Amino acid sequence: MKITFSKFTFVAIFTLALAFIFSCSEKCDGKKYDPKFQFCYNNSKVKEKCNGKEYNPDIKFCVGNDIMDKCGDSEYDPQTQFCDSRDNKTYKYVKIGNQIWMAENLACEVGDSKCYDNEPENCKRYGRLYSFKEANIACPKGWSLPTQKDWDDLLIFVGTTKKLAAKSGWSKDGNGTDDYGFSILPSGYYDILKGFIEVGSNSILWSASMAGRWDNKIPLFFNMRDGRMETTWSSDLNSVRCIQK
Repeated sequence: MKITFSKFTFVAIFTLALAFIFSCSEKCDGKKYDPKFQFCYNNSKVKEKCNGKEYNPDIKFCVGNDIMDKCGDSEYDPQTQFCDSRDNKTYKYVKIGNQIWMAENLACEVGDSKCYDNEPENCKRYGRLYSFKEANIACPKGWSLPTQKDWDDLLIFVGTTKKLAAKSGWSKDGNGTDDYGFSILPSGYYDILKGFIEVGSNSILWSASMAGRWDNKIPLFFNMRDGRMETTWSSDLNSVRCIQK
């Protein structure tokens, strides 16, 4: 049996199909969108839904199927970064062996911490320099100042500090291979007798541990250039790398 359609029937079917298509879309400030997959925010912006859910794009963003809080005004990759909510700064982090470390020096302003040479640009590049007391309270929530054992375990795993140093920025053949993305830069430090010294040639990083006995304990730090733990005055200002605990 042969079925034929008149021109009128064809036009009617086509009109109904168009009506169905447009009935499945809506407008947002004159722009069409599909409410099944999109939503209209503030009557002006068309945004993709996040796993079928709407959200406020001014303060949140979508990563995969998850809705996350922005870090200030910025989005970030939670697989490689975290947000310090104290000053809305993002930091990279890396897993090395069984440890998770910040892959940048801490830059949160705590107490009398300083930028090298008191230049704000140095804080952006190298992070801030902290006293021992400040370093012990400076790490963000969920992170801690590493102990001597943490530093020892890291060095045992990687074998040499060359694998932890950044590929550029170091003087006197100090550049490393940065095998693990730890990217230590030569941030220098502040000596209470000599002032700011050794930027470009060394990085001194606090540990939470102390050496000595009873009331004669002295803080320990990790000397990046020499690859060992050493002691110093608690009032010297050194860099901080936090570890997730």
